[in-house]
Amino acid sequence: MPFRCIDHGVKEAAIRIHEHDLLPLEDLLDMLHILQSTFFRILQLFRETGSVVCDKGPSLGHPRNLVMDDIQYLLCLIRH
Repeated sequence: MPFRCIDHGVKEAAIRIHEHDLLPLEDLLDMLHILQSTFFRILQLFRETGSVVCDKGPSLGHPRNLVMDDIQYLLCLIRH
């Protein structure tokens, strides 16, 4: 299956259905079109953090070396 974003509500509902044993796991996975490994990764995250959303932190990548004033100055020099 290709990568796709699964809605947070769907993830939470799937965990609740599984924990209350309302559907067999195979039927649940087939209905949601997700892999078993994906489901168990979501379940593990939920058990460890209490959330189905992975916290990626406040910033991604490297911090900037230049502040906005420096960037604007360099852009002015380039345009000139």
